[in-house]
Order: sequence, then C-alpha cells, then structure tokens
Amino acid sequence: MRGFTLLEVLVALTVLAVSFSVLFTVLSRTRAKLERLTHDTERFIELDRKVKRDALTGVKREELEVKGVKVLRVYENGLEFYLLK
Repeated sequence: MRGFTLLEVLVALTVLAVSFSVLFTVLSRTRAKLERLTHDTERFIELDRKVKRDALTGVKREELEVKGVKVLRVYENGLEFYLLK
C-alpha cells in the first residue's frame, strides 16, 4: 500500500492556499461593490421619493432639451437621473 509523499501533500496544500486566497480577494471586492451599489440604490430611491412628493428642497433641477425631447435633470450630492417631460 502506497501513500502520498510529503512533497505531494505540500504541493496540494499550496494549490489550495493559492485558490482560497484568490477566492477571498474576489469575494471581498464583490462585497465592497455590493455595499456601494446598495448605498447608491438607497440614495436613488430617496431622491425618487423627493421628486414624486415634489419636495425638492436642496435638490437641483435643470430642464434640458436633448435631440428635441424635453428632459428634467434632477441631481443631489453626485447622484443624478433624468426624467422625460
């Protein structure tokens, strides 16, 4: 009966360690992006509610015309979206 050599075990452990470190890096980046996206989505929903309630105190509005279409640009603290009129 033949077992694994010490070198084979060390190579297998090294491969596993590298795989886990890559996986951990990818997961941590994904989590950071998810947190940023969640935060931006919450801000967008709040800005949308302000527009629907017409409670735009502190929110900047700008009426534009893009290719013959009237558009309302609404923005606050780096978050902006456009509404067709």
